[in-house]
Amino acid sequence: MFRVTLAFILGLTGSALAAPDDATARIEALAQQASARYKAGDYANAVEKYLEAYRLGEAAALLYNVAVIYDRKIKDPELAITYYRRYIAAPDADPSAASRATERVQKLKTAQTQANAQRRAEEIASAKRRKEAADARRKAALPPPRTVASVVEPAEPDRTAGWIVTSMGVVALGAGAGFGWAASSDQSAFDDADQLNAKKDLRDSGQQKALFADILMGVGAAALITGVVLLVTAEANAPAVGFAPTADGQGGSVFFGGSL
Repeated sequence: MFRVTLAFILGLTGSALAAPDDATARIEALAQQASARYKAGDYANAVEKYLEAYRLGEAAALLYNVAVIYDRKIKDPELAITYYRRYIAAPDADPSAASRATERVQKLKTAQTQANAQRRAEEIASAKRRKEAADARRKAALPPPRTVASVVEPAEPDRTAGWIVTSMGVVALGAGAGFGWAASSDQSAFDDADQLNAKKDLRDSGQQKALFADILMGVGAAALITGVVLLVTAEANAPAVGFAPTADGQGGSVFFGGSL
């Protein structure tokens, strides 16, 4: 709401300044032009006219008008605070208007602090999502692990596959537990957050990590069971090597079997 009227401006100008008549007339004309620009919605030019009038007469009410335009119409809190403070410090400031200006400065500063905190939370959440996406792309680009064949003595069971699958199961279970812990942390942060956008980001992140935890725990359990089965069957089906003589006793043959 535009609280300072043209009459208020001219009254302060006349009482605060001992300006020549031509300067007073010029200030009044500029103030009238500013008021007309304001009513037409041309707020930037209204500010220009008020500041031009202020340079001629330095009436504090002109600064108040500029502050209100920046505050209510142009929505520039930094400039609004600047001109409110200049008005408050002016020797000819009206005490009641100065009180309103002081109260408005406090509200603008509080709103700025809240906006900055929300913007910071959004930046942190965005950086976290970018890092997670980059990690996922990097993992997807890695070649599959190569299994190095082990040289096993002929009579010994080959447990390589069983140990590999078992190890993969343990790793998957550990990773699943890690994602579960991270999801739990996000839930705690969600409960403590007081910003809507931060809560949404934490909820989405927690749901994604919980899904990863469920998948990895399931895969890890299946791999662990499969690895144990492979280890057990490798012991039972260990390859055997033997030599059998021919019937005439003049030679023999080598044979491979599942048992001796």
